[in-house]
Order: sequence, then C-alpha cells, then structure tokens
Amino acid sequence: MTTKDRSYKTTDAEEEYYSIIKRAFNTLAPFYDIVTRPISRVRDEVANFSNARNGLRILDVSTGIGQQES
Repeated sequence: MTTKDRSYKTTDAEEEYYSIIKRAFNTLAPFYDIVTRPISRVRDEVANFSNARNGLRILDVSTGIGQQES
C-alpha cells in the first residue's frame, strides 16, 4: 500500500518519512540474509525454547521474516 492509498491526507513530512523508509528497505533488502546469518543460531534457540512441535499453530508476531523453525 502506498501512502496515496490511505483514506487520510498525509503531510509533506509524512511523505518524506515514508520515502526515506522505502529507500532504506530497498537498499538493505538484498543484504538481509547476509546480515542476519550470524544470529540464525539464536533463532534456532528461540524455536527450541518455545518447545513447539510439528503440527502446532504458532502466531509469529514481529519476528522479521519469520524464519524461526523447530
């Protein structure tokens, strides 16, 4: 969704903010896997700590791209 799709009018400051965020994500996205690789072990530890078993439904909230696996 672009800021133009919203039902309210955005200010120039908001438009600038969204533009900066979009540029930042577009710039960083190609490097995301490389940057997060060192913490992949932490993801495994979190998944193991949760004691989640195959077949259970888990709500993944705010964990990036949701790579937690058990």
